[in-house]
Amino acid sequence: MTENEEEAPAAYAGGQVSTSVQLGVLGDRPTLDVPFNITGYTNKMMEDNQVATVDDVIVHDPSVSDQTLSGVSSAWNIRGFKAQQQDVQLNGLYGIAPNGSLGGTINYITKRAGSEPLNRVKILYGSDSVFTQQVDFGRRTDDGKAGLRINVLNRNGETSFDEHVRTDSITIGADYKGDRYRLGFDYGYVYNKVS
Repeated sequence: MTENEEEAPAAYAGGQVSTSVQLGVLGDRPTLDVPFNITGYTNKMMEDNQVATVDDVIVHDPSVSDQTLSGVSSAWNIRGFKAQQQDVQLNGLYGIAPNGSLGGTINYITKRAGSEPLNRVKILYGSDSVFTQQVDFGRRTDDGKAGLRINVLNRNGETSFDEHVRTDSITIGADYKGDRYRLGFDYGYVYNKVS
């Protein structure tokens, strides 16, 4: 899970695990107050560890292990139960045991524009010969009410699975903060080819 810099939740010592999590329509909740086990990783953790995929995040959770055998699909073992990419959520809780996964799910939180303008370019090379370029752009209006965050990624190369992967994606997150409400719009396009 990630959060934008403006609304980063309080974190435990070290700043890598948040004390609250985003649960969709239930909003932000303290992790100790929800009736199930949940861990929220902060943007600081992802930056400190140079995270490129969800597998780079779950390596820090002893109850989750990577079971992926190919770049075509992802699979994990969560608390002893198999979970696949169908068990992934976007921006919230859609069920306690979706698609039969009893162990849990992985929840992606989309990025939002922070109070400070953001222009970030990342270039990464790793995992045998995978070359990744990423552009992250974020702005808010002068009054801070409306925001726009755009993220563009290109990943291309040979993976450790003896496969060639090409991924192109763009995500757009727009939001508007009123006095007692917040509206959001997310758009994402991902092209992924594995051969």
